[in-house]
Amino acid sequence: MEVALIGVGGTLLGTVLGSFLTWLLSKDATAKERQHQEAELIRQRREAAAVALGSDLERLDDALPEPAAPSGQSLPQLQEAAGLLPRCEKRAALIEDASITDRLHALNYALWTAADEAEEKAEQGKGSVNIWSLRIAIADLYAAVDAYQLRKNAPAPVFLSADEQIELTGGEPGGMQKINQAVRLRQSAARKARRSE
Repeated sequence: MEVALIGVGGTLLGTVLGSFLTWLLSKDATAKERQHQEAELIRQRREAAAVALGSDLERLDDALPEPAAPSGQSLPQLQEAAGLLPRCEKRAALIEDASITDRLHALNYALWTAADEAEEKAEQGKGSVNIWSLRIAIADLYAAVDAYQLRKNAPAPVFLSADEQIELTGGEPGGMQKINQAVRLRQSAARKARRSE
């Protein structure tokens, strides 16, 4: 009788222990599956944000005036383009990619520099602000978004970072001219480096 009780007790203990282990393993598997699903959802949201950011950049590029348009004409267009930046910043925050964020900050600084100069010149009733390099900044940003979508490293930017622009312009008048000159020099250096390779 004791042997039978020990046998039944052992069987019962084995069943309970087996059930407990099965429950533990399934709980772990469920948690891992949930983590995988959450990671996949985040990845899909980031991919969608990257696609939307590309569309927003197209709108921003279309909103820009011609590079040497008179300040009175270019100011509303520059302000419209600057108004699109918050939406781009929200998309970039979802993506969480440093190369995209850094390039967006650079574009933001340059765009506001151009808008401030255009406003100042429009008030004085003279001249224009040459904004050709803003399109270089947008192209750099496009390149970073494309690299993100292709899961590659972004190419080196041609346009100046926001910190480089701040150091170069110091918030003084003529900032866009200084930015344009620095971008031209950087483009020239990049061309020479490619030729020597």
